[in-house]
Amino acid sequence: MASDRREGSDKALTKAMRELQLRLEQNVPALPATAVELHEQLGRVLRKAIRDEVLVNGVYDVGQLLRLTPASRSGDLNVFALTGGPKDFGRTGSPQRVSHFIRDDGAVIHFALILRERRDAPLDLVAYGFEIYFPSQHPIAFIRFDLNDRRHSNDDLGLRAHLHPGNEDLQLPSPHMSPIDALNFLLYRCRPRRDTPRS
Repeated sequence: MASDRREGSDKALTKAMRELQLRLEQNVPALPATAVELHEQLGRVLRKAIRDEVLVNGVYDVGQLLRLTPASRSGDLNVFALTGGPKDFGRTGSPQRVSHFIRDDGAVIHFALILRERRDAPLDLVAYGFEIYFPSQHPIAFIRFDLNDRRHSNDDLGLRAHLHPGNEDLQLPSPHMSPIDALNFLLYRCRPRRDTPRS
């Protein structure tokens, strides 16, 4: 009896989460037509952050860390991986400016996108992960915005787009962000507004 109620509640919650996900996907700006164009747009954002002294990297590092490569899925030649620096799964290493995008406060930013080019249509954003981590563990270990592939189990739960707030096992609903918006948010806004915590 209790398991029937739990199953009914779970189905209702899944339906509600899917409806929330649909609302959060509204009004996402269209992407450019090609992966090369998006690569160039992200490069401009990163170079501006360097000029603004938000990133401590040199302009030359953008060309080394921002990569566009074929990401063949089932022989699909129109699929590309666009990456910004390597993912540090341990988030414990001492980041190096030449191998990571490092913010002025020491936070490390990296990202990865899977893109599909389509004829006579904007790019299809298949998946993304935009992460910032703090080697000092302050104010939090990491924050990551994910958009999973439509075939991922999170999509069935209504959490295709979600946020990890410092824990891989915690997932909060997130808007489906454009790559430019996600990167700008990590560069300029994902930082404490006070030097000391609220009392």
